Amino acid sequence: MRWFFIFFLFSCLSWGQNVHFKTITTKEGLSNNSINCIANHPDGAVWIGTWDGLNLFDGKQVKVYKHDPKNPNSIGGNDIYALLRDKEDRLWILSDGKQISLWIKDDVFQNYSFSSEPRVLSLDEQGNILVQLESKKWFTFRGGQFVSVDARYSGDMADHLVEDARKKSPQYYVQASLLENIREQFPEFIINAIATEANGNTWIGTKSQGVFLLRAIEGEYKIIENHKVDPQHPYSLLSNEVMVLHIDKFDNIWVGTKDGGVSILPTNKASLDYVFSHSERQPHLPHETIRAIAVDKLGGRWIGYYTQGVFYQKKRNEPFVPVVIEEYKENKDWNRVRSLYSDSHGNIWIGTYAGVVKIEQGKQEFFQEGITKHFISNRTYAFAEDINHYLWMGSWGGVSKYNALTKKFEPFVNQDKLKQYHIRHISIQDNLLILATEEHGVVFYDCRSGEINIINQEKGLLGNSVFSTYADAFTGDLWVATLGGISVFDTDYELKKQIREEDGLPSHLVYSLTPSQDDVWISTTKGIASIDKHTYNVLNFSNYIGWQGLEFSEGAYSQSKKGFLLYGGNKGLNIIDPGHLRNDQKAPEFRVLLNERIAEEGKVSFFDPDENKLRLTLYPIGFNQYPINQFEYRIVGLFDDWRVLPQKEVNLDDLDHKRYQIEIRDTVQKDKRIVYMIAFEIEKPFFLQPYFVILFVIAGGMIVLWRVRIKQRKMRKREIELKKQVRDRTKEVEAQKRHLANKNEQLSILNQEIQQQKGELLNLHSKLKNDDIEMENFRIFLLSRIKKPIVNTLGILEELNVETTQKEELIKVYDMVREWNYIEQVKDFDTIELVSVEMTSFIEHLKEEWGAIKEKYGVEVVVCNEVDAQWVEVDLLRFKLCLRYLLYECYKYLEDNQQITVRFYMKNNVLYIDLDSVSHTLFAFWNDNRNFSPYYRAFETLLQNLNGTLMINSQSVFSLGISIPLVPLEENKGIEKGNWNEFLEELQVLPKDKNNILVYAKEEDKAIVKQLLAGQEDTNLVYNHSVSRVVGNIEHYKYDALVLYNIEMSDRTLSLFAQIKKQAQKQRLLIFYIAETVDYFVQEQLSQLGVSDFIHLPVGKTTLDNMVFKRIRYDKENKESNTVLWKANLTEDVIVNLSPNERLFRKGMEMMNARFSDASFSVDQLTVELGISKMKCYRLFKEFVEQSPLEILIEMRLQKAKVLIEKGDLTISEVCFECGFNDPKYFSKSFKKRFEHSPSHFKND
Repeated sequence: MRWFFIFFLFSCLSWGQNVHFKTITTKEGLSNNSINCIANHPDGAVWIGTWDGLNLFDGKQVKVYKHDPKNPNSIGGNDIYALLRDKEDRLWILSDGKQISLWIKDDVFQNYSFSSEPRVLSLDEQGNILVQLESKKWFTFRGGQFVSVDARYSGDMADHLVEDARKKSPQYYVQASLLENIREQFPEFIINAIATEANGNTWIGTKSQGVFLLRAIEGEYKIIENHKVDPQHPYSLLSNEVMVLHIDKFDNIWVGTKDGGVSILPTNKASLDYVFSHSERQPHLPHETIRAIAVDKLGGRWIGYYTQGVFYQKKRNEPFVPVVIEEYKENKDWNRVRSLYSDSHGNIWIGTYAGVVKIEQGKQEFFQEGITKHFISNRTYAFAEDINHYLWMGSWGGVSKYNALTKKFEPFVNQDKLKQYHIRHISIQDNLLILATEEHGVVFYDCRSGEINIINQEKGLLGNSVFSTYADAFTGDLWVATLGGISVFDTDYELKKQIREEDGLPSHLVYSLTPSQDDVWISTTKGIASIDKHTYNVLNFSNYIGWQGLEFSEGAYSQSKKGFLLYGGNKGLNIIDPGHLRNDQKAPEFRVLLNERIAEEGKVSFFDPDENKLRLTLYPIGFNQYPINQFEYRIVGLFDDWRVLPQKEVNLDDLDHKRYQIEIRDTVQKDKRIVYMIAFEIEKPFFLQPYFVILFVIAGGMIVLWRVRIKQRKMRKREIELKKQVRDRTKEVEAQKRHLANKNEQLSILNQEIQQQKGELLNLHSKLKNDDIEMENFRIFLLSRIKKPIVNTLGILEELNVETTQKEELIKVYDMVREWNYIEQVKDFDTIELVSVEMTSFIEHLKEEWGAIKEKYGVEVVVCNEVDAQWVEVDLLRFKLCLRYLLYECYKYLEDNQQITVRFYMKNNVLYIDLDSVSHTLFAFWNDNRNFSPYYRAFETLLQNLNGTLMINSQSVFSLGISIPLVPLEENKGIEKGNWNEFLEELQVLPKDKNNILVYAKEEDKAIVKQLLAGQEDTNLVYNHSVSRVVGNIEHYKYDALVLYNIEMSDRTLSLFAQIKKQAQKQRLLIFYIAETVDYFVQEQLSQLGVSDFIHLPVGKTTLDNMVFKRIRYDKENKESNTVLWKANLTEDVIVNLSPNERLFRKGMEMMNARFSDASFSVDQLTVELGISKMKCYRLFKEFVEQSPLEILIEMRLQKAKVLIEKGDLTISEVCFECGFNDPKYFSKSFKKRFEHSPSHFKND
């Protein structure tokens, strides 16, 4: 029982020991979690025999070998009982397959069968393999086969055999006698395995108590440590039943367990200490992030947590105990710790969110902003003490100065100027405070003069957010840790070095800088690393076992007097010995895989010529802990720069056909010597081999000689033929010379005539050199001469009822001549006004409009829209007219059924438009005549206004390219409010002090209408794109005018005018039609339907204001005065003041009043007698009464019919003819439409 109590004594002591196991289980690729045996591989890897398969683990990858009944070269069984290496370093395996297996290479095993089942695998004194069968016979391996040996071997071998834990196959142990002695000394344990280190320490594995470390003291073994399953420890064993212990080539301890995999205890296990919250070891520590660490003068450790206060450990193996802050009950922020500091007098300073706590000999003193004089800010992040015993405190809002002698805070020069800074860390260099700030870089404060200077990103910092600084006392260099990496400055604060992630930092966010001998140690968000002060080489220790986690906390670091470094994070505290952690270790072997083939050192790996794309895997074999970037490699012949060993597979593509050498060096060594080399070669193809080149040269030479001989023969034959041809040719040339002399005389005469014609052409050219002026004169001449005759001709054709096709041809000419006059107004456009538009939708709208071109011109426009959905700003009116004029210029030269392709696409906020056609006529006329076309001149002007460019893409076919810059928008800005409303809601009131205009246009043209009409302060615009909404607005609201923009004639349009006509009795409505094209037929039809004025684009806003807005204002002012013209009797004074148009209108009304009952009287007769055209007559009546003459004539006749029906003296037919109607059916229909009752019903009522 004494050993039982000794065990528990040492177990308790071992809780504080620094031991971290790395466990490999099925999660990492192991075939089974129950381990039987372990053996070394020659290159440093480890063979692991499990209950289900043999595993080869090299530190990174696990390769599993299992029995395959179909493959005689597979391993003999899956339950591996024993693994032994003989004197020739061959691996022998005893398994449940009733065979002995010998590993040859890769996946190849040689299996040996016996007369009975093998039971024991052992070695003799010379290291030869021995096998004992179930029949107790022994066999050894000689000459490639197993042979029987003398029975006396059994007695010798029994001394080295120990019954295994499963009692299936006794295991061979060199120290079998030692194991038996220890079993006798510790009978309370069931000991399954033993292993002895080079230093004499002995490890034993038990069935239920884990592993023990024993040490011989005065001839007896004493228990030093015990390690077993601890669910709270992330680096403990996973099973207490130990099956096997093993020491590998690197002196690492391997613990094979049942159901817990295999655990590795690295040789440098003492370099990392890990303190964390544990119910038994550290019961007081909370599960929270550590924010501050300090070590006092006596070696005591202080830890500050984010919200759980401060904890103190007096000695290493003692638990941390809480430090109760007396003011915590009144303010919880006293437990929100931000910094800890131990001053030269042994006092502990605690920076919290509520203020600063000073602990002196157990007594607490509190300092707070607003209470303590000259104490600047509560939230204190940093402390630093100078040689004069002044304690400087950096806070989130300035610096405070504490006099340790007077024990009071004191003001200092420019203290107020430091209040703007959020300070994370303070360093002191002579009389200079070095302040690390949150967003202002590094601030220098001179304690004597109060001068303040700054180093920021512009001067070399990798970020203005600084976490820590370190001033090297020997070199004077200043190290600065920032959000973007580390910057090093010399004594003049000139940038000396920048260190980033690509230089080896675990992370670009560096929290701390701590010097240790020739290195600076750093903590980051991704691990711990060291940097050589002289070479700036970085060593990353993030892959070591025992870290609390890779993410460490800001400000949670300290250094003891012994040089130990303390780092805290969200999972606990790490304490490291930097000197031990950086001790040189034996360089490992390396695994090099090329296309998954193992490359062996000392041998060249050859690859076929077509295998010049290789997959390289490269990593160290073994289980020692090395810094991530300790080893670098290069491939001589491919690249000469050294690179950190790749963590993943590297692809080597398109390798030249030659030899390459992979070299690996150790960066920890001062000379960075090469520790590993291996070569591989891509063989040359046969056509690059020397023998092939020689044969090729010989064959080529023979072919050349043969061809030379053939050529010489041909040349002789050709020479004879050429001599004959020369003689014949000489005679022919003489005859041609005589003929040319005669021709030369004739050409001299012609040349004189040409010179004369040239002079005449030059004179003519001087008169016509300004084609722009000539074209302008021609246009004016053409408009003045043919416009009026065309109008007269159209009138005559209408009276004669000439065939429609002939009239249409003449109207096309008339429309073209009128449009020439309008397009010249592009020069009078106002300043460019950008509107927002979704460009893809607008292009689709253009595509629909251009679809009607085939019916009108006989050509087809193919539109390719490759523009993604995006809102942009552009002068949309100019953009649309620009493309229309260009396409019209192209239509003129295209034949029927020919195509022109228009492609839209955008790059870098520029809209590109490509026009292509295979028409030769278009190509010829475009190059020769485009400068004479008014449409092209208008297109060129608009393109220039849009800052666009025109490019000729081809010199052989018609291909143009247009580019127009656009202003991109993140979203639709929409129509700006003010005088613009969309879809006026019911019951909304129209402003009485403004001109209310109702606008009807397509949804896609809304932005253009806004561009034209918006902006008048005295005008209220209501927009709709639905006929039903327009009708509803007219019925419910009184508008001053209706504007129609480019609306096509359709049934819906006619229904709109019908509704407008119904409302004519209620309100007078001016109707304006804005058209993009000139169309005589549409204009004539709309005139008859009641449109007041036509406006053809392009037009400037000044002209638009005169034609629309001023007309509306004038009409409102004169609505009542115009009604006077209806009166039959006017005084002479009124008649004298009437304008010519008013007199003409009065005359027409008198004629209609006198003759409306005459069925032969019509609007045509009225226009003839007035001596004006139908269009002029229509406009005249619309100007004064807002009704067409036909509407007034019908209204007069219906009103008289109503009176006659009411009297009842005449029949319906008699009333019809009496009122000027020729057709009773038409009369009845018109009467019912006007008065909502038929004439007969009206008469009966």
